[in-house]
Amino acid sequence: MKTLFLRIFISFWLAMVLILAGAIAVTVTVAQYRIAMLNSLSPGEMMEGADAALANGGEAQLKTWLAGIVSTHPDLDILRDRCCGK
Repeated sequence: MKTLFLRIFISFWLAMVLILAGAIAVTVTVAQYRIAMLNSLSPGEMMEGADAALANGGEAQLKTWLAGIVSTHPDLDILRDRCCGK
């Protein structure tokens, strides 16, 4: 490393590589956390919870249960369908 230009050039690219590696590490960590959270959910247990909420408190309790699930798992999309015009 004889010239100042070469030192600056290598330092710049080293910093770029370190920033890129850090960004990749954060992205992988967040993605693994989100995948683990969604894999921990059981559709059967979700249906049982919704059924129990509907049976115990009606539609108002179901809305409360849905709000709790959405606040716990914001990445989860739950669709509610009104069957047969009810």
